[in-house]
Amino acid sequence: MEIIQNYLTKNRCYQQNVKRTPIGIQLHTIGTAQGSAQAVADYWNQASVSACVTYLVDCDTEGKVLQLLPEDVRTWADAGYGNQYLITLEICESDAMRYTGGADYTVLDEKQFQADLKRGYQTAIRLCADICRRYGWDPTEKLSSGLYRISSHDEGRRAGLSSAHVDPSHIWPRIGKTMDAFRQEVKAALEPVRYEVQAGAFRERKNADALAKKIRKAGLEAFVKQEGEQYKIQAGSFSSRENAGKRVEALSKAGFSAFVVSKTF
Repeated sequence: MEIIQNYLTKNRCYQQNVKRTPIGIQLHTIGTAQGSAQAVADYWNQASVSACVTYLVDCDTEGKVLQLLPEDVRTWADAGYGNQYLITLEICESDAMRYTGGADYTVLDEKQFQADLKRGYQTAIRLCADICRRYGWDPTEKLSSGLYRISSHDEGRRAGLSSAHVDPSHIWPRIGKTMDAFRQEVKAALEPVRYEVQAGAFRERKNADALAKKIRKAGLEAFVKQEGEQYKIQAGSFSSRENAGKRVEALSKAGFSAFVVSKTF
């Protein structure tokens, strides 16, 4: 999973920067025929859009997540309880569908539709497991509100705590999934994890060795490891995502691009 910081600095929700302490996670699906998280983020990054969530999950590329707000900033997601108390995430849907009104839609290409939704679902599991691991949350326990630690917009609606949207209940049955199944899969994913910092990948070993040497010369850890047909530069491995993030910042200051990859073992 790759979490890319993509703060929506032109969105009024980001600019207001209202702080809160999150106590759980609220899950949404976007409700439009769009698989690209970047396309949604670019559209939302303007003052006229009254919507913003903490994380945006891509369904075109498995493992890709954009972070639109810091986790401690109130969101504009459900017009209620979720905004105030929960880390909110939107999962993109599919270009292979067309909405016909409200939550009704037609599917144009069943194979692509299924593949898109499953990619987004799997990435959302990894993201929620990462969040739960960091906060020490059990995804199957209940909050004082009666909602689970991880709940959906539809569950919030049925509890009278959120606006009248039914996501993801209108779409997940098409891939044989429910919120109960999602929570169980997140719980199963809460295994020991390492956060590895990757600073490049090459087809040729000599190119990877050259970059690793430059990084080491700058005073930072780096070694080359082979995965499949690629040679990847690992610039650190941590049990804490925060520490991995600090290493990425150090690499950036030294002029190197890097990102964090989470791996269970």
